[in-house]
Amino acid sequence: MATSTNQPTPAKTAVGLTGAAGGAVLGMYCGANLIVPAIGIAVLLAVFNKSSFKPAFRGAISVTAGHVLWFVLAAAMLNIWGDVLLDIILLVAAIIWLLVRPGLLAAIFLGLIEGVSLIVNFNSLVSAPIGSAANKALIVHCALRIGVLVLLVYEYRRFQKSKGEATSSEADALNGLSPEVDVPSL
Repeated sequence: MATSTNQPTPAKTAVGLTGAAGGAVLGMYCGANLIVPAIGIAVLLAVFNKSSFKPAFRGAISVTAGHVLWFVLAAAMLNIWGDVLLDIILLVAAIIWLLVRPGLLAAIFLGLIEGVSLIVNFNSLVSAPIGSAANKALIVHCALRIGVLVLLVYEYRRFQKSKGEATSSEADALNGLSPEVDVPSL
């Protein structure tokens, strides 16, 4: 019988606690800038968790969609469509690609968008006065982009692993073997 890999380990607990602490500090500093993306992320993750539709890159998709929601609301409220329209179009295209054809190319496409945008955001961040509205917004942009990049790596590795397991199971089924049956070695 296989053991579950979802059991808490000290490393997983430490990562979770570190993430929670980092999120709390980020929330205290950036405040309202996190509200819209956080709501978008939470709603989409809840939809994926409650439905039978479980995209391979659901974490990266959810964070990206929360970021896009923030772009759209900011653009509508501040009339800054010219500043964010390219971001919106590229990120939505990447989300659609990851949903329709998950894989390395789609992940690289989103990763490149996020990586280039992270460099642009970071360059703006270094010149924004600490504590200013621009500084806080840019920190959230950078955090969301880094989060997507980390999730892409993690979820791609998980996607490849599940693809390999599915391929092994399919090959076993074609050979008349059940995955639960132990085959003696020769």
